[in-house]
Amino acid sequence: MILKKSDLIIASILGFIVSLGFLLFLKNTGHFINIAWFALLVVPIAAVLALSIAYKIGEKWQVVAQFGRFAVVGFSNFAIDIGILNILQWITSIGIRGRWYIVFKFLSFLGAVMNSFLWNRAWTFEKKGNGEAQAFAKFFIITGINTIIDVVIAASLTSYIVPPFGLSGKMWSTIAAAIAAAFVMMLNFLSYKFIVFKKEDDPVVKL
Repeated sequence: MILKKSDLIIASILGFIVSLGFLLFLKNTGHFINIAWFALLVVPIAAVLALSIAYKIGEKWQVVAQFGRFAVVGFSNFAIDIGILNILQWITSIGIRGRWYIVFKFLSFLGAVMNSFLWNRAWTFEKKGNGEAQAFAKFFIITGINTIIDVVIAASLTSYIVPPFGLSGKMWSTIAAAIAAAFVMMLNFLSYKFIVFKKEDDPVVKL
């Protein structure tokens, strides 16, 4: 895969989305400070640099460049998820409890899934042709299953493993969530590549 100008533009756009999600989170939680505006500049630059490194490595292993795209999209998905959730809480003054929170979380999750589908289909895996509705249904189902796996892994680690190395419960729960997220991120990448956006000319393993 060759790094094109359009790839850098897309990475900067997605980086900008990530910075907006971060700023909305800070604003809603009352931790916003003026210096946070630098995120609008720093995060897009970081996204471009990260993608450039992935492409450099991808000169030898092509799948790394593709995974670089996937990772950039993934961060924007997370930003949209927390961004929508926080902006809905901010404008309605509804906290983290009750049925409205469930509604807000579903809307934020749906927004993140839509963002993920559109960017992964058009950019990460460059899947062309018709059948968007069928592809989205498959994408949504697989994403939902993998999300459940994420929760199960994190819950199992915190429920059945005593925090090692003297870690606090909160610290271990965060680490468990990170472990689960890393595993499911790889699972999502493989699921999308070989099931949802599979191309006929794609080999089983493409390095």
